[in-house]
Amino acid sequence: MAEEYKSSKTRQVMNLINAKPSGVNPFLPPAEQEREKRSLAEGTVEDKLRNYTQSKRGTSAPKSHTKHNPMLHIPEDDEPQQTVKSVTRHTGQITIDINRIIIDEILDDALRRFNTCHCEKCKRIISEKVLDLVPVKIVTVTQDEERSVVDGYCSYARKDIYSAIVKVVLENKRRPFHNERV
Repeated sequence: MAEEYKSSKTRQVMNLINAKPSGVNPFLPPAEQEREKRSLAEGTVEDKLRNYTQSKRGTSAPKSHTKHNPMLHIPEDDEPQQTVKSVTRHTGQITIDINRIIIDEILDDALRRFNTCHCEKCKRIISEKVLDLVPVKIVTVTQDEERSVVDGYCSYARKDIYSAIVKVVLENKRRPFHNERV
């Protein structure tokens, strides 16, 4: 059932319209298409960091095999702890979760200020819920610049985390988390 078209351009347009999605952009040259496919398959650094942080928080994250990059070393669960320490000492890089630092600084004061339960179970649950609400902020720095970089990122992220803490603490005040079974 071959259809006749007035021109080859019409045939090409109809083929594009009726074609199944192939994941290839027909308007890019072949070299660009290959580069685009590779970049989509590899994923971004932010995705890798988000997956790593989610796996450390207890939620399941998909395991992806990536090439080893010593500048962005994300230790795997099956790596022994001694190996991780030696790599950190060797490269001088430290991976820091900015959100945890800010939550540790602010949480006790917020619980006292709102006059709510501050048992360890509630603190842990509030921390987990706040970490779920705010975007992941992980920084890899050298030991020399650690304090200044962390302070800069903390001042940048403090407002979002504080509003999330207030939201979760008020929820805890209405119905304390220590009554829930975890």
